[in-house]
Order: sequence, then C-alpha cells, then structure tokens
Amino acid sequence: MGSFTGWVEQTRGLMAVDEIIGDTRDELSTGGAYTVVGDYPTAEFVALVDALARREGRTRAEIMREFGRDAYRALAGLHPAMVAGMTELPQLLLGIENVIHRDVRKLYSDSQPPEVRAMVGVDGGIEVTYRSHRHLTPLCHGLLEGAVASYGLSDAVELLGEDREEGQTVAHFAIGGGTRDRQPT
Repeated sequence: MGSFTGWVEQTRGLMAVDEIIGDTRDELSTGGAYTVVGDYPTAEFVALVDALARREGRTRAEIMREFGRDAYRALAGLHPAMVAGMTELPQLLLGIENVIHRDVRKLYSDSQPPEVRAMVGVDGGIEVTYRSHRHLTPLCHGLLEGAVASYGLSDAVELLGEDREEGQTVAHFAIGGGTRDRQPT
C-alpha cells in the first residue's frame, strides 16, 4: 500500500495521494497511513486504485497495469539479490516460485505471495500462470510487462484467459520471442 501511494505521489504528486485517500478514508483501516513494509488488506489497495481510476477517467485494470510496470523496477531495485544471476527473462520467470517467492516466504513468514508458474515453449515463447486469492490479474500483467521491458525485450504480454477456481483467480499469459535491445536493468 505504501508503495502504491508512494508511486501515486511520484507519478501524480502529493495532492493526488491526498485526494484518493480522502475519497476512500472510510474504507481504509489505517485512515490512509501506510508504510512500505506493512501488510494491508487487498480491498484497501483496490479502493485506492479505484479512486485514482475514477479521478483519471480510466479503468482499474489500466491503473493496476501501469503501477505493475513501474513496481517491477522498484521491486528488482529493492531486492537485487533475489534476481541476481537471472540474466535472461525465462530464468526470472521460471525462478519466481522456487527462488523469489521461497525467499519472500522466508523473509516474511506471514506473506502469501501469488503462485506464478512459467513454461518455456520450443519456440522460445513463455506461458505464465498466475494463481491468487487476491484477484489482481491486471497487476500481474503489469509486473510481467515491467519484467519484459527490464530485459530489453519488445515482447507483448498477452492475457490469454482468466478463471475462478476454488476462490482463486487463475490467469494465463503468453509472452512471445522478442528481440533484445539492451541488458537487464
């Protein structure tokens, strides 16, 4: 939550943060006081996203994807050891569950990161499956787009489909075989 309000402040200004918190204050357990390391209800994140979307005449999905793209860079910068040695996008995506989320669970024992699984096809395309009780498919979409961009690839990230299973969202994405423009950032 703190990272979302921090992102809003950085990209839209402090007044925008004050406005969306003001618009949602009754829905926020903290009254809008967030820290970057805190764990807050997903409903509060969605309420803040919806408030920003209303103010900008955009959709929830558009705001979440935009935030996700920028959040990938921020996460990789905050936790460089988790992505160290992952010099190619497939390494990163294949390592989310067994390396990154494993380490997240060690650092934050109460955390419940989504399940993100990847498979690389013979053509080099990557299929990613996202499973979560938080139902934040557009955020995952943006994070994947941010990861693709950080590796200097021009691949599009396509949402193939989304279902609900046992109270969880299950979404499937495809990432094609783009060209490398630069080194990972």
